Amino acid sequence: MFEHKMTYVNKLVNLKIIPTEQTQQALHTTKNSVALIISYSGQTNEIKPIVERIKINGGTIIAITSLNDSYLRKKADICLTMCSKENIINKIGTFSSKISSDYIIDLIYSLLFKKNYQELLIKKVSMNLDWDERRNESTHEKGKGE
Repeated sequence: MFEHKMTYVNKLVNLKIIPTEQTQQALHTTKNSVALIISYSGQTNEIKPIVERIKINGGTIIAITSLNDSYLRKKADICLTMCSKENIINKIGTFSSKISSDYIIDLIYSLLFKKNYQELLIKKVSMNLDWDERRNESTHEKGKGE
């Protein structure tokens, strides 16, 4: 969803969840790349080589993490703090951290949209009218659409 939303603010997002894909993506970062890295602990061994490669390549790292003294927080150019109400050892799921990180990335999207609100709104509405098949009478003349 975040990947799709970011197209409305003219940002190409390439979301990778599998660690080997994240590592491969990090290899191709440049000084113009911005990596948004989300990790509750910010300490996992999987993120360390990814972070190092992005830094070597000159990319910018925005971290969303919880622990105050984590590896990720120390290496990030910008760090946003997520909710820290989960116990890393005995949690049954990532409920509060998932909600917290989703909220933060939605805020990032909305702030980017706000920067050029009028222009982006016109573009988004125009795109929706041209491409979205879920039209209703409020967006089209009666008799056209569904």
